[in-house]
Amino acid sequence: MTIKATTAGPVVTLECLDVLKEEDLDTLFEAFERARKAGPFVVITDTTHMKSAPREIIMAFASRLKRMPPLNNVWLGDAVVISSSAVRFIISTLLVVAPMPTEVKVFQTVAEAKIWVGWLLRRSGVAAPAA
Repeated sequence: MTIKATTAGPVVTLECLDVLKEEDLDTLFEAFERARKAGPFVVITDTTHMKSAPREIIMAFASRLKRMPPLNNVWLGDAVVISSSAVRFIISTLLVVAPMPTEVKVFQTVAEAKIWVGWLLRRSGVAAPAA
């Protein structure tokens, strides 16, 4: 499995590992769907252990994202944690191919990402988890 999804209240954390595979996108989209149904949510996408995301995976992600019901009113933001310049390039490419239906901000650490998504939740009047 190259994508691990965990949910704590309105926070969905996606941990991307190794080389992403198309079959593992199901995990990501199942987490999005659960979060969409539950109400406003934020995402922390941790790519610090990801080696690469092949172009076909980026295209599959973009295609599936376009087929989802509208997320504009419930997906408050995506904090992307990036440690390498190669991954920053991948994320930049992804955002051009598939503009996200939410604000995306890049961080160097998960701790920084958590601060930002906590602020997004508070700004929207959504209770953030304790941790």
